[in-house]
Amino acid sequence: MHRKRKADISVLSFAAAIHRYGRIVRGDADRFVAIVEEKDADSRQKAVREVNSGVYALNMKALSLLDRISLNRRKGEYYLTDIVSLAMKRGLSAHAFLIGQEDEFMGVNTREELLRASEMLRRTVVRGLMARGVDIMDPASVFIHPHASVGKGTVIYPNVFIEGNTSVGRGVIIFPHVRISRSVVGDRAVIKDSTVIESSRIMSGANVGPFAHVRPGSEIGSGQRSEILSN
Repeated sequence: MHRKRKADISVLSFAAAIHRYGRIVRGDADRFVAIVEEKDADSRQKAVREVNSGVYALNMKALSLLDRISLNRRKGEYYLTDIVSLAMKRGLSAHAFLIGQEDEFMGVNTREELLRASEMLRRTVVRGLMARGVDIMDPASVFIHPHASVGKGTVIYPNVFIEGNTSVGRGVIIFPHVRISRSVVGDRAVIKDSTVIESSRIMSGANVGPFAHVRPGSEIGSGQRSEILSN
């Protein structure tokens, strides 16, 4: 879209439900003219739902405008967003494209916002696995790290944590209250209730738990049972 419009500056924008982002200001004929930060916006601008994602495409000649951005004395900061109004004054073309989604660009400045972003990511991971054939009994209680992989036909019970770059094979059954961290679990293995597996390898068909603690560096062979490993 940046190339098609032959723009000097393009900004990816999105519609926000929570207004804490810089507003996209448009003039006559819906022409993009500026980005106004939340703390600098007047009441009319604060009512605008289209906001700045912070993602830009710039042509080389627009980069020279960076040296012309002046200090915002009220905040003691340099606003990259000022590059849009500077471009307008020098006859360069700028466009804002309303094609983003708020979930993709939400800001994280507080612990509450971090929690919101983490929960959104958790739900995305879980939904993706379910779409690929993983049966998750209670999606709201399961945490699966984005770097982890889980094979088709695996069944995951409530309160399961799969951490780090763990690899879980196909047809595995993971019962409640299990934590698997940075480990490999082979196809058709059974991990029973309240088991902890850390940096270990569980071979295909193995049966681990309940109440087992598989310590780092362990390997449970195919067809073997491991109930309680406490030492």
